[in-house]
Amino acid sequence: MNQNSMTRQATSTLREEESLFSAALSSSELPASRPTALGIGERIHRIAFSTAPPATLLVRSIVGAVFLLEGILKFLNPQELGVGRFVKIGIPFPAFFAPFDGVFEIGCGILLLVGLMTRLAAIPMIINMIVAITSSKIPILLEQGFWKAAHEARLDFSMLLGCIFLQLVGAGPLSLDTLLAARSRSGSSDPRNPSQRAPALDKAMVTLLAAGMLILGTPSRSQAAESASQGYAQATRASMRSMAGAAPTGTEQMVEVRLTEYKIEMPLQLRAGRTLFKVTNLGGMFHRFEIEGVGIEKEVEPGVEAGQTKSLELDLKPGMYEVYCPVHGHKKAGMSIRLKVT
Repeated sequence: MNQNSMTRQATSTLREEESLFSAALSSSELPASRPTALGIGERIHRIAFSTAPPATLLVRSIVGAVFLLEGILKFLNPQELGVGRFVKIGIPFPAFFAPFDGVFEIGCGILLLVGLMTRLAAIPMIINMIVAITSSKIPILLEQGFWKAAHEARLDFSMLLGCIFLQLVGAGPLSLDTLLAARSRSGSSDPRNPSQRAPALDKAMVTLLAAGMLILGTPSRSQAAESASQGYAQATRASMRSMAGAAPTGTEQMVEVRLTEYKIEMPLQLRAGRTLFKVTNLGGMFHRFEIEGVGIEKEVEPGVEAGQTKSLELDLKPGMYEVYCPVHGHKKAGMSIRLKVT
C-alpha cells in the first residue's frame, strides 16, 4: 500500500508540474517576431543618434570649414592645391582625382558644418586624411626627419582626429541630425515602433540626398567645364594672334608650340639656325618650356600660365635636343619629347 501510494503521489506531482509549466509558457510574453527590414530613414536615424554635448558644434565647425575651404581652393588654385599638387605627390590620374577629391571635400565639409549625416560624412574624410598623410607627410619624415614632418603634418593629424571624433560621437544636439530625429519621434504615435516613423523619415532623407547630389554634382561639373572651355578659348585666341604675326627680322623660322596636360605639341624635326618658339599654354595648369642639348639649356622665364603665349628665341645647332616641362612631375607625366635639328 505504501508503494502504491508513493507511485500515485509521484504521478500527481508530475502532472501538476506539467500543468504549471504549460500555464507559465502560455501566459508569458514571448518576444515579438523579428521586425521586417528597416527602411533607409530608420537606418539613418540610428546613425544620426548622438549623445554628444552641445560643444561638439565647435569641432564640427572647424573640421567642416577647413574641408570646405580646401575643396574650393582645389578649383581656384589647381596648380598648387589641385591637379598640380596631385602630380607632384605622385597620385595616379591627377586630372580626375583632384576635382573628384575637391567635390568630396566641399560636400562633406557642408554636411559636417550643418550636422547632417555626420558619421557618414566623416568616413570619406578620414580616408582622405590617411591618403594625404601617407602620400605627402611620410616622404617628408623619411627625407627630412621627424621635426619637419611633425610641423607639416600638424593640420593633417588634427583633421584626422577631428573626423574620427565626429564619427564616434555624432553631430551633437545642435545639428540637423538631431532635429530630424526629434521630428520623427514627435510625429510618431508610438516612439518605440520604428515602422510608424520610418516612412516619413524615408521621404525626408531621400529628398535631402537627391538635393545634395544635384547641388554638389551638377554645378561643379558645369563650372569646371565652363572654366575649361573659357581657358581653352582664350588660349586659342592668343595662339591665333601669335600665328598671325611674322617672325622677327633675322629669325630663320618660327615654331608653334602647344602645351596641355600632359603633352607638348610641336614639330619633332627642325632645320638649324635662328629659331623663334611661340609657346602657348592651352591647358588649365601652369607649365614651363625648356630645351636642352648641343650646348644649349634655355627655358621660357618664369613659365607660361594657362591661356598665355610667350616666346623663346634660340640659335639651334645640328643635333639632338630634349624638350620638356621642368615643373615637378610634368616631365614624368608625359611632357617630354626628342627634337632633331638638321
